[in-house]
Amino acid sequence: MPRRKKTRTIAIFGRTHYDGCNWYGTQAVLVNGELVTRTYRESGCGGDYYIQKATQWLDFNGYLPGLVHHANGSSEPLWVYADRMGIPKPHCEQVEVKRARDL
Repeated sequence: MPRRKKTRTIAIFGRTHYDGCNWYGTQAVLVNGELVTRTYRESGCGGDYYIQKATQWLDFNGYLPGLVHHANGSSEPLWVYADRMGIPKPHCEQVEVKRARDL
């Protein structure tokens, strides 16, 4: 895994769409003000799911060194990690779009 610069800020922007049966969503993730990933349309993305998916991606790609993982397979919330590591609370914003093509 490539060596990463220290994470100083995190911003996550989610878009969701409900088609009457299922939720779909995408996420854009910025670290230190730079776009590091934009996910493709996924199903099951209601609520704060976009933050969970972004946290998993950041952890897997080495942006969250020292993230605490629990025995049940979960990990500590992103805001807890940020507080523990002394970085500002992550900016998380989600909007619901009316059309699937706007994801």
